[in-house]
Amino acid sequence: MNEDLEYLMTKYDNFIQNCKNLYNIKAMYLSKQIIYETFFWTIWTWKKFREQFEDYYEIRKDRELILQSIKAFNKEHNIYELY
Repeated sequence: MNEDLEYLMTKYDNFIQNCKNLYNIKAMYLSKQIIYETFFWTIWTWKKFREQFEDYYEIRKDRELILQSIKAFNKEHNIYELY
């Protein structure tokens, strides 16, 4: 009877240890997943910000070119306006 009880206690201890190991593995997996997702969202956000900034820069550059061409046209035709 004692041997059976000891065997069952050993099995129970092993089962509890396996559950703890699985929990630790799951926690480690989740922490890695959180790190990967944070890294992904950081890069994605930076990429979107950069795209918007490049679009803004292109629009600003085009606007400056348009203003320069208008000023040149006005200067050629002696048209004076305030900008």
